[in-house]
Amino acid sequence: MKRAAVAPHFEDPGMDSLSLRRLSGDDAPAYRDLRLEALRLEPQAFGSSWEEEAPRSMAEFATRLVDTHVIGALTVAGLVGMVGLQRSNRVKTVHIGSIWGMYVRPAARGRGIGRRLLTAAIAEAGPEVRSLRLAVEAENLPARRLYESVGFVAWAREAEALRIGDTFHDEILMRLEIR
Repeated sequence: MKRAAVAPHFEDPGMDSLSLRRLSGDDAPAYRDLRLEALRLEPQAFGSSWEEEAPRSMAEFATRLVDTHVIGALTVAGLVGMVGLQRSNRVKTVHIGSIWGMYVRPAARGRGIGRRLLTAAIAEAGPEVRSLRLAVEAENLPARRLYESVGFVAWAREAEALRIGDTFHDEILMRLEIR
């Protein structure tokens, strides 16, 4: 599968001038707002919690964007979606990448933004990455269908992966072979 790098700024006039680009430290305020919204509205979808991340400083959010690879989906309304890509830097696992922090604002869903973000993350994985992995809350059927539609397959179920209050949530572990 040949990969094209994500353009620094890509516009699709048919999608309200949607652009995808890697977020930088300058995007920290918008990223922080979106990340905290995601953790508040969809707590079962993330390993982190709103309570853990809300007290973090703007500088910490900026550092995260500098040190990691987060692709943002932007419209005239601002940042409406994001996905993180992590590549292993360890010798024995350099061939594995991870998708994390996937979120699209509810008002922007159903327009293909999630698929575009995933496609961009896959393209950015790099030549040494042979597979991408992710975890999705077992009951989140729309997210599971999205991941399956771009080629991810389930390979395991982790029972009680997350606990929110007194409720446990299972996660489905998924994998995409790209080499």
